[in-house]
Amino acid sequence: MSSEPTAMFPVTDPGRHAKGRLKMRTLALDISRIWEASATTSTTLCRDHGMEVDTEPIEMEIGSALAAIRTLDLEVIQRSQGHDNRAEGWRRYEATRNADVQGRAVRGLTLLRNADTHAAGVVEVSPEEVFGGTAGYRVFPFWKLYDELPEAVRASSGNEEAYREAVGGRLVIETLLDAFAFLNRCDPTLASRDPKTGELEFFPLKPYPGPVGYERRHPDQPGRAEIHLEVRRRAEAKSPAGIRRTIQYSFPSGDSTVYCGYTDNGSRGQWAFTESAVQVARDVRNGFPYIVATADGAHRRVSAGPDGRLFAGSTGLDALAFPASSVDPAPEVWEGWWKWASEDAFHYRDQRHLG
Repeated sequence: MSSEPTAMFPVTDPGRHAKGRLKMRTLALDISRIWEASATTSTTLCRDHGMEVDTEPIEMEIGSALAAIRTLDLEVIQRSQGHDNRAEGWRRYEATRNADVQGRAVRGLTLLRNADTHAAGVVEVSPEEVFGGTAGYRVFPFWKLYDELPEAVRASSGNEEAYREAVGGRLVIETLLDAFAFLNRCDPTLASRDPKTGELEFFPLKPYPGPVGYERRHPDQPGRAEIHLEVRRRAEAKSPAGIRRTIQYSFPSGDSTVYCGYTDNGSRGQWAFTESAVQVARDVRNGFPYIVATADGAHRRVSAGPDGRLFAGSTGLDALAFPASSVDPAPEVWEGWWKWASEDAFHYRDQRHLG
């Protein structure tokens, strides 16, 4: 038989343990209800105001989840380690929670509960990420950035840094799964499990149609950001698919330059790409051919210097003028494609490897 995972901060008092069991089950149920409510919203398209999403059912469940997290954090686990901050166990729990990535999500979420909010004014839904379905529209609520929170919420002191680092701008469901995962590691006996399989009750969350890529549906699964970093790392490590890439446009992005053009895939045609100067240099050093189409109609192969600077012949690529074309996408289209590739590692992988 498999043994129960070791508790970092066991809750030994029977009464407090029973309360913790109830609140962990409540939190798991709340997370599943938020997931369901987000997948079946009443969303309408208004001529004057655009997409209007009814987030009230989501916000109601979020309020309950925030209350459960605060109770588990402060009243169940922390107070099980001592009566106040003079106790060594109390201080050790605080130090662990404040240093742990998932623990900081717990800390950041208590900012909202301490302000006595039930998610009103702290959650946003992007109209660009709404998926239609037979039972309603699926949306992906995320927490507002700290500076965008209502003043009453920001007036709640103590957890601003944790909120900025571990909560603000992230998907609601991801932060709640982080909080559940941390609390579960503190004392795994608090969570309800299937007596036959040992699986956490209410998990994994039910799959719904949505964006292509990765969706976290279980507290034990890695977060979306972690998966995207790994997907991007692997995509960058492997040379692009196709015969060659032809650069036809460039634009500045931050401290670097983005190059845009088409990948020649032989008989399968051409695929648009957007790539950073750093990655183009890496690809060139690995032997993959990039060609530059310049304003004078010439085509030159790109080379990379030891410092990563790109050249077409003896001319720096950053000094070349690229021809305007009535056929190629407008600058704002290239920039939009780059933004998409920058934010979505799966899309970036597909444009490099013609997925």
